[in-house]
Amino acid sequence: MRKYLEQIKVTKLHKKKYQNIVEAFERFHVQYDELGFWNQPQYKKWFNDTMEEYAFFVNLQPYSRDYIKRSRLIIQQVCSIMYDQLERDLDNIGQCIPVSKMLASILEKEGVWNYQVIGKVQIDFSRELNLPSIYPSMSPFDDGHAWVVAPPFGVIDLTIKHQHYPRGLSEYIPEVVMYEPKQWFEQDEEIGYFKLPTYWVMHNNNVEIMYEIGSVSSSTIELSNRLEVSYQLNGKSISEIYHGLIQPKVSF
Repeated sequence: MRKYLEQIKVTKLHKKKYQNIVEAFERFHVQYDELGFWNQPQYKKWFNDTMEEYAFFVNLQPYSRDYIKRSRLIIQQVCSIMYDQLERDLDNIGQCIPVSKMLASILEKEGVWNYQVIGKVQIDFSRELNLPSIYPSMSPFDDGHAWVVAPPFGVIDLTIKHQHYPRGLSEYIPEVVMYEPKQWFEQDEEIGYFKLPTYWVMHNNNVEIMYEIGSVSSSTIELSNRLEVSYQLNGKSISEIYHGLIQPKVSF
């Protein structure tokens, strides 16, 4: 009964926060029915270029079952193709920011609500492995780490394995993290403050990874620009990856 009542409370808070965000958007004449509305002048003017309200909207807005089914499949297909290219890339270590930006841009182009974040990562190993924890202040995460949030996934991390780990640790790190959470916000009940959630993701029952959001990114890459060469994987530009590999294979 307690668990059921707690779930009702969480659902009510979820709806309340979402409604508050929508009311604020309407008050300031922000059109929130299209992906990427963070780029509107009205949004930038009234929300000081912060992406947090956009991120909350993506997290909390209601999605249909068809949308979730479609988005899950698109995300899985896109991530599979991108990870294959990352694996083949000879310079694939420490590329979390460009890879996450590429992923966020492609998902938005495919009609999937998402945002890119930079935050803290901590990795803990089970006692049986007898390996030291990797804390946010330690290499390879002392400069932060980037990943993507795209419901139904609260964490999409294509580069977690491809970091500068001490010798012997990378073999225990998952290739990709794609985590579907049950809750999309956290609240301090004393002051009523809402924040984007921190997740602890378990892998093989012996590795646990903490993802704590620090900031939300608001930039995407123009995929139609075939001359864009700043973002590449395996010698292919993001335009070549999208138009040549992803578009022909994505189901929708």
